[in-house]
Amino acid sequence: MLGASSSNTSPLVVIGGIAFWFLFIGVVIYISIYQDKKRRQNFRDRCQRDGLKYIDEDKYIPQCNEVFNLTSRGHSQRYSLIVTGERGGVVFSTLDFYYHVGGKNGSRYRTLCVLSKPGVVFPNFYARTENTISDWLGEKLGGQDIDFDEDADFSGKFVLQGPNEKAIRSFFDEKVRKAFVAVHSNDYEFESAGNYLVVSKHENLNYDERLKMLSNAMIVFSSFMKDDNDGNLA
Repeated sequence: MLGASSSNTSPLVVIGGIAFWFLFIGVVIYISIYQDKKRRQNFRDRCQRDGLKYIDEDKYIPQCNEVFNLTSRGHSQRYSLIVTGERGGVVFSTLDFYYHVGGKNGSRYRTLCVLSKPGVVFPNFYARTENTISDWLGEKLGGQDIDFDEDADFSGKFVLQGPNEKAIRSFFDEKVRKAFVAVHSNDYEFESAGNYLVVSKHENLNYDERLKMLSNAMIVFSSFMKDDNDGNLA
């Protein structure tokens, strides 16, 4: 009869459809687990070859948990693929950082590079690539952005913030500002506290990408050195 509605879907079709989705989800999970396992093994092998210390995973790292605002975000924080070593007297760690905010889709991740050297102390600051429109509006509404009249290049590329503007201005001399500009295209975020500097990026970088990040971080860190040994760090 015209206008009548009926369902001719076979139970076997329904069961087959459900089975397909379960199979599809299972394949996706398997691929994800396999790729993660392969990535971890790659890091282990590369660290062993390069003479670096490797830790698979940790939930608490003092120089991260107790120092940076970045690593106090959200909840359920964890660190993985932790690589530690030393270059030119600078102790470094590169690692994946995961945390959770909001609901079930609130997972966030970054790659971090944490650096320190005895005797090097920073004023607390935060720096990131400037978003021209939104940061201009933010500054007009009272948001902090420490600019340098004598360095339009740096000031146009970075938002610089911190509680002690005078100390930050003194610390960010021409040499430091040039080092930041040199790595600007990588879209890193920087945060310092006490003896530590962290460089971060909103990606899970592979081993070679982390080495590049470390090299760029060392360019910036070396600019902080106020003695004759600067060249040993780059």
